[in-house]
Amino acid sequence: MDRQFLTRTGLSSYDAATWVIISTGSVLLLSAVLLYRVIRIPSNFPKNIPAVPIYLSLMGLWSDMGQDEIYDRWLREPLEKYGAVKIWFAGRWNILMTRPEYLSDMLKREDVFAKAGSQKKIPWSVMASLVGDNIINSHGEDWKLYTSVMKPGMQKTNFDSQPILEKTRRFIDLLLREQNAVGRSSGVLVNPIIQRFTIAAMGESFLDIDFEVSKLLYQKTAADQRATDSG
Repeated sequence: MDRQFLTRTGLSSYDAATWVIISTGSVLLLSAVLLYRVIRIPSNFPKNIPAVPIYLSLMGLWSDMGQDEIYDRWLREPLEKYGAVKIWFAGRWNILMTRPEYLSDMLKREDVFAKAGSQKKIPWSVMASLVGDNIINSHGEDWKLYTSVMKPGMQKTNFDSQPILEKTRRFIDLLLREQNAVGRSSGVLVNPIIQRFTIAAMGESFLDIDFEVSKLLYQKTAADQRATDSG
C-alpha cells in the first residue's frame, strides 16, 4: 500500500488491507447477486417441466456442433417426455414447447401469451435489425394490421396455381443456367435466387402484386456478380 496514501488517510497498513478486502468482497458479492438475478429461473415458471442448463444454450457459440445435434443429444428426450422445457435464449429464460395441445392453447389465448419478437426481447441484436416487426412476432394492433393485408390472399376461394408453376419453371431454369455457367466443379450461391423467387411467387399468388418476376429472377445483384467473379 502506498505510504503517502496511508499518511493522508491516517490508516494503518492493517486497516488499509482490511478496507481493500472488504471493498473487493463487496464488489464480488454485488456482482454475484446481480448475476443470480439475471440467470435465475422466474418463480412464475412451471415447476413440473425440466430446465435446460444455460451452457447448452451457449454451446453453439463455442463449439462446432449444429443446432440439430444439440437438439438430438440434449433436448429431444425431455421435450418428447414433458412436451416443454425451460431454456435460456436471447438473454432470458423462455419456455420451449412442442406438444400440440400446449401450442393450441397458447395460440388461442393471445391475451395471456402475448408474442414478443427479437425487436422487443433483444432490440440491440443483429437478429432484431434483420427481421424487425412482422406478422409472425407482432401482437395486438400491429398483428391485426399485418393480417388485414395477408388474409385476403391467404383465404382466396379461387386460387390459381398457374403463376407459381410458371415461376417455379423459371426458377429451375435459372438454377440450371447458373450451374452450367460455373461448371460441375463449382457450386452456385442459391440464397439470393431463392429469396427473389419467393418474393415473386408470394407477391402475385397471395397479394395480387406483380413484382416484375423476370427482373427479380434473372437480374444479378452486385453480391451475385462478386461471388461469380471470385469463383
